[in-house]
Amino acid sequence: MEVNSVPDTKQSSVGARELIRRTASVNQQLSPEAVQSVIEAYINQISLALVEGSNVKIRYFGTFELTTKAARLCNNFGSPVKMPARSGIKFNPSRQLQYSIVDEAPQCVS
Repeated sequence: MEVNSVPDTKQSSVGARELIRRTASVNQQLSPEAVQSVIEAYINQISLALVEGSNVKIRYFGTFELTTKAARLCNNFGSPVKMPARSGIKFNPSRQLQYSIVDEAPQCVS
């Protein structure tokens, strides 16, 4: 799997419209509307799986993982504050994605 070069600036981002335009230009057989429909369905299925409590693993891309933080007692300028338990989502990129961004795999030393 090959990923195009990443821009040098960390400020750049690609929005949904740009992803749809790029995907439609790569595959001329699909209209931008069809690409948009597929991308939205894909994202909805990822979201549904996470809501149902499943982790989502996408080969060569990464894993969306559910995380939980226990309730805890914090210090707010000397007075204790109870922080409730909460859950979140963590993304772990695949090795292939990481290596494509840094442009090389780590070398083993023997």
